[in-house]
Amino acid sequence: MAVREAGDYGAAWRYLSEALAIQQAIGNRRDEANVWNDTGITYLLVGDLSNACDCFEKGLALSREIGDEAGQAYFLGNLGLVAHDRLELAEAEKLLAEGLALAQKQGDRRVASLFVTYLGRGSLLAGQLDRAIERAAEALGLHQELDQRLWTTSDLTILAEAHLALGAIAQALDYAHQTLAILDECGGQGRSIRTGTISSATGSCRQPARKRQPALLYGQPTAWSWRALRRLRTRPCAARSWSGCRSIARLCRHTKKIKRET
Repeated sequence: MAVREAGDYGAAWRYLSEALAIQQAIGNRRDEANVWNDTGITYLLVGDLSNACDCFEKGLALSREIGDEAGQAYFLGNLGLVAHDRLELAEAEKLLAEGLALAQKQGDRRVASLFVTYLGRGSLLAGQLDRAIERAAEALGLHQELDQRLWTTSDLTILAEAHLALGAIAQALDYAHQTLAILDECGGQGRSIRTGTISSATGSCRQPARKRQPALLYGQPTAWSWRALRRLRTRPCAARSWSGCRSIARLCRHTKKIKRET
């Protein structure tokens, strides 16, 4: 959405309100669910988790009513990521596991691979480091198998953070350097947390084509330019989603410290 990309959230809400009224008037329930999803994402971008959650829950209920299991998976993913932001980790695990099951049922390996990444992030937040490493390694293997190079940056970041927490500095640095190499290769740019959709992204370094599908908000939290990171760090919901990038920065500083000491 162009107005949201430009940071004009007032205009975005007006547009979404009008779009919602139109879809409800003509009985287009699938596109109504898409509008609820976009509205929820817009609330998330201003840090309003309560209203975001309400929108995603309405979209999920609607997707269930019309039997749209793919849509249900996307909404479960967004709700799971909201739960991550709230540090409601048990609830996030439940929602993401349910979404993963639906994605696997649909045979959508790309979406399923992202749910594995998100579950790995949840394990990391919960301090379950071995489980985080196991899940991130699984997701990394899936993304490499599916030739989704850009998406591997989230998995590599989780691995870097987990090994850092375990005191395995050399391994952590290796994963961090791999992530930075991919970001450099892609010009430091990946899918925006504001507009990226798990259904439309290719996982490559090329600009993905757009499709009319619900979006998982934090599809690729580490695949951003450093300039964008600095610009968005002040936004509460964005700042929490950037822990991976901040960990890489911390690892790089640690590398410089080691070099100075040696």
